[in-house]
This record gives sequence, structure tokens and C-alpha cells, in this order.
Amino acid sequence: MGLSGQGERDSLRVLKPFAWKRDVDSSPGGEHLLDHAQAQGKPEVQPHGIADHLSREAVVGIATVAGRLQAFRMPAAGDRRVTLTMPYEDTFGSSDGLTGAYIILAVVAFMALRAAPSFFREVRNAPPTPGFLVGVRVCSASGGSCSEPSSSWRSCRSRGVFVAMMFPPASPLQSTGLPTPDRDREELDLLLRGFQVSRMLRLVADLGVADKIPTDGHLTVQELATTCAVLSEQMLRVLRALASLQIFQVSADGKVAHTPRSRLLRTDTPNSLHHAARFWTGRGSWGAWGMLDVAMTGGIPHEAAWNMSRFDYLRQHPDEARIFDAMMANYPDNRHAAIADGYDFSGAGLIEDIGGGNGATLRHILTRFPTARGLVFDREDVINAILPQDTMQGRISAQAGSFFDAVPGGADIYMLIFVLHNWDDEACLHILRTCRAAMSPHALLLIGDQILEPDPALGRVATYLIDMQMMAMFGCARERTEAEFRSLLEQSGFSLLRVIPIASPASLIEAAPAA
Repeated sequence: MGLSGQGERDSLRVLKPFAWKRDVDSSPGGEHLLDHAQAQGKPEVQPHGIADHLSREAVVGIATVAGRLQAFRMPAAGDRRVTLTMPYEDTFGSSDGLTGAYIILAVVAFMALRAAPSFFREVRNAPPTPGFLVGVRVCSASGGSCSEPSSSWRSCRSRGVFVAMMFPPASPLQSTGLPTPDRDREELDLLLRGFQVSRMLRLVADLGVADKIPTDGHLTVQELATTCAVLSEQMLRVLRALASLQIFQVSADGKVAHTPRSRLLRTDTPNSLHHAARFWTGRGSWGAWGMLDVAMTGGIPHEAAWNMSRFDYLRQHPDEARIFDAMMANYPDNRHAAIADGYDFSGAGLIEDIGGGNGATLRHILTRFPTARGLVFDREDVINAILPQDTMQGRISAQAGSFFDAVPGGADIYMLIFVLHNWDDEACLHILRTCRAAMSPHALLLIGDQILEPDPALGRVATYLIDMQMMAMFGCARERTEAEFRSLLEQSGFSLLRVIPIASPASLIEAAPAA
């Protein structure tokens, strides 16, 4: 998928020329950067044929980074991430040159994030679509041809240029050709009815529809309805509505097959969304959101709906509690693996996961660091639900209790992974002081949470939605900014050492007992 196809050329329309100087060696391959770009000698590169056949607002910008890329990897089918790999040696002939290249990449990334929250996207073997990267070329400066996106690794051993065209997230309505006010009206109308989609997704997840459809095959609506013991006409209507959102395929003759989105609802998919589909509109959460307005005057929506706290509700409804545990273990942001990969646990003998659920985070960490041991500390009902096979042949132990009373001592690292956002500031201070009392002077505290971006134009939509979930469940509980985490830590006897970005929307906050 490039920008040189005749059909793609026909769809280009000149909006505005962008021009800048770039140090590029003479290269016949450079002419492939964009249809209208010229790269000969050290010219002015002027990519002015910008694809914007859907809306003027679609174009976010063009980033050009000079430098030889060792390799780039395009996504497999269904994956929308583009991975760029830069060599650590021998790329620019000096460490200063490499540092300069990373500075350029950092500046481009910053500019991209200032413009929109979602960038560098591509759909393999698909036509240009707003919301995705539609042109990537790594051009050889020695006259070789450009490497086009593919599902394999491509290497470019000589100096070249990386060019990316970035678009804001796609919307099903952006292809309607409606004027902007009408499009905004229709998109807002769909958002207003988003609860209908969520509820249908829970229905098909409860019925296990995604698991019943072969991964690369199909079933008829009648076969699915019979297997699920429901009416075929009603099943058709639900699946047809979801198929309009690219969740399942439904043919005119009633055959149902998977799409990339519906495969994410299969329980055998890594980080499956099956459990999330069942959790978000489960009875407890659904009822609390219905009382959201009470939060605006200091009330707690969940308590207004159910006359009990969220955690008391989960204790009395173990089926929903186990769905919650399963969702956390399969959370779609890959948080458990990202924590294990993003922090060096090699020096730890015992790692204590406070409020650690079924131990999913510890299992990822202990798999990567085979000399460490783990301890899960959580409510009694959570601990009792941990299965023997989840303890990694005894490397993980489990203990029940309340982190408001005391936590076990003797650990090298204490973790609070997605715990503090469940509580207001006063409760967080209590939890942190309880942890501080159990820690030796040389122990460390790791907090895993999403750090709230104060400017919503720069943040992730999902982070603000989680913040609202905390309001619905707990009232004053919330996501926090880095400054707010720092304040909590200082008030509870800790010093914030560093904030560690990981390959997940969450970050790790490392803290130590204050001297």
C-alpha cells in the first residue's frame, strides 16, 4: 500500500503546499517519497499532493525524518500498530548523529501528539481510510527501490527518508460525504446511542457467539440461534446491527462470519475483549451509571443504585466479581506484560502485589524473572477464587486481608497496580501509609496507574472514561495527574523517584520511603 497507485493518485487533491529543507542524498528512489515530491541532491522537498478526499479536516500533517532506518515492521492482519526500529550503531557515523536522529523523532512525535491523540496507523492491504497511515516509504539513497509496507521485515542499509501521512481517528460517518454540520449531528447521534451497542455486545458475549463461529469459517444465523437456544429472527437482528459497525459479517443469505473486531470477542484471543463486554454493562455497573447525576452533588452513584458500596456488592455477587477479575486479567491495554517488560525486577527476592486480584501481573513478572517470588494480597473472596494452577508451582503465595489495616512485611517491592484510582485522596493516603509502615528502608513502591493528562486534547479518550467509571462506582475516586500522585506520596512518607512509561497507557511510578 503506497501512494503511487493510479486510483490513489486520482483521489489526491492539492490542499496546501508544505515545504522544508532536508539533507537528502541524490537518489532516484527519492522520487517515490510522494507522487509530487522531488528529492535530488539537497533540494527543497515539497510534498503537496495530500490525500484528503473525504474531508479537509482529515489532514493532520506530514512528518519527514532524515536518517537511515535499519528496519521497519508493518502489522499483521488485524493489528494497527506500525513499529519502527532504529539501529544503535553505525547509523549516522557518530553518536552525535544518532542523538540528532532521535531528537528529530521526538520532535515529530511531539508535534503529532499536539495535533491529535492517535497517529501512525495503517490497515494492511486496505484502501486509504481516515484514521490510518496511508503512505510509508523507506527510500534507498543509493538508487534502490522503496520498500513498501508488508507484514515482513524490510531493511534499508543506506541513507533514506521516512515519510508518514497521518490522519485523525476514523469514523464510519466520515465516508458519507455529508457536510461537516450534518456529519457532526449524525456522529453525535451515534454517540448518544452508544449504550445500545454496549448492551448488544454484552448479549453476544454472554451467549458466547464469537467462540461458536469458526475463526476462518461461518455459521448460519439459524445454526447460531439453535446453538445458543434463542430465536433466529432476534439473533439476526442483533448481529445485523453489530455488523453495521464491522463487528461480525452477516451476508444476505444469513451466513455469519468473523471480522477483525468480532475476533477480539473470542475467549482464546490474547487480551480478549470478551470479559470487558460482559463487565461494562453488567448489572452493578449498569445500575450505577443510571444514577450518575447524584455524583454532581457529592453522592456515590453505585451506592444510590444498590444501597451498598461497590466492593460489598461484588462480595454479594461473586459471578460479577469473577467477570471483573477476568477482565482485569485480560485487559486490552496489555498492562500486565507491559509492567513485566518495562521494569527491572531482577534484584527482587519477594514482590508483593497489594490488591493484586488473581495474580495476573505477578505471573507475567515471575515468568520473565525466574528467581523472584510473589505474594498476592487481597480481599478474602478474591484470594479464595485463585486457582492452584495460577500459583506457578508455589512461587506465588496468597494472603487475605485489608490494606486499610496492615499489609505483610518483608518484600523488596510493593506494588499497587490500578488500586489507588479506586479511592479518594483520604483513602489513598491511608493505603500508602499502611504500605509505608510495612516497608524496610530499602524497599521500593511501584504504583501502576494511568496518569491523567490535564488537557483532554492531548489525552486518551479511554483514560477520561475510566475516570468517569471511578466517579460512577466510588464518587470521589479518580484518575490523577503526576502532580497529584507526587502530592499523595509526599504526604504519606514517600519520595517519588521517577515515572516510567511502559508499552501501555499506564505508567509505573517508582517511590521510596522518605529519609
